Amino acid sequence: MRIRSAVGADRDQLWTAVREETVALLTAHGAGQVSVERAHEPPEQSPGGRYRSVIASS
Repeated sequence: MRIRSAVGADRDQLWTAVREETVALLTAHGAGQVSVERAHEPPEQSPGGRYRSVIASS
């Protein structure tokens, strides 16, 4: 997961909160087996301005 944080935000605390909420949401929808990993790169936008929301692992 790529996250863009606000200036001055605690990136580790942000990651912990985002990961916990994401895992809880996935589990509630029966997808608890999905792996949620932290990426250190910022989110990338396509030329049309959209963000890619899901990237399958190889």
